[in-house]
Amino acid sequence: MDTVEAWYKDWKPSGRNERAKADIDARLIDRETLMTNESGRPIACVLELKGAAGKRADLLGRTLQRGITWDMPTANGGARLSGIRYGNRTFGTVAPQPLRRRYGCRQASFHAERPEIVGLLAEVFYGAWETFRENLPEVAEMTDNTTRESVHDDWRFAETPWTSGIINDNASLPYHKDSGNLPGSWSAMIVLRHKSDGGQLHLPEYGVSLECFDKSLVFFDGQATWHGVTPITLRNKEAFRRSIVMYSKQACRQCGPAHLEAARAAREATEHDIHRESVLGLKKGRA
Repeated sequence: MDTVEAWYKDWKPSGRNERAKADIDARLIDRETLMTNESGRPIACVLELKGAAGKRADLLGRTLQRGITWDMPTANGGARLSGIRYGNRTFGTVAPQPLRRRYGCRQASFHAERPEIVGLLAEVFYGAWETFRENLPEVAEMTDNTTRESVHDDWRFAETPWTSGIINDNASLPYHKDSGNLPGSWSAMIVLRHKSDGGQLHLPEYGVSLECFDKSLVFFDGQATWHGVTPITLRNKEAFRRSIVMYSKQACRQCGPAHLEAARAAREATEHDIHRESVLGLKKGRA
């Protein structure tokens, strides 16, 4: 594995939903590489998923081509989508989101819909976790400890430190930080692609762009690092470029054991409704 030193330079998007360009001026990383900053601290790592996990990833790529129902957010979707329409499916733990009247952790619906795909995802990401621990033991231990100290084990996916995941279908995402992730925990991204061009992961603060070759395995701190995806070109109808990302959600910290979580969430919903009715009553009284 190569080692590349990348110097940090302060950077922010020039506007909302700024997109990475196809011809960005950045150092291209197209092989297994460890990237460090000027102090020698790891900032990202690109590896190839090999062995049994790599073979299961090949099967996963073929399976995702056959009849997946993609969620298609509207153009006015949430901040995570940045107003850009693309297919995706979430798996693992769905974290609480009170603004959407979701008060507890639960398993993503994809588990019941496509258990065979979730089983493949579990095998692939357990292999990714083993690769992480082998190649970046200190960062892996930090990520594991950060999640273990904050989140109940019931909400971790497949004996990994990550709670939640998303499959992005040919998504050229604008620059963003994963603000909902646990600080100090690194994300894992696997890219599966066939007959597609572009789709590099650009880290503008460090002046590097990751090629994201087929079965590439990328580890980085998505919560702290700006990143965006360059435009994707599909050469024919069989082509695809899918990124599968796993991360640990901050909001999962409030969740208890799985067998008690539904009751806890129901209490939270009831308390929210009582508070809301009280506030509305006060407003009417002042009217």
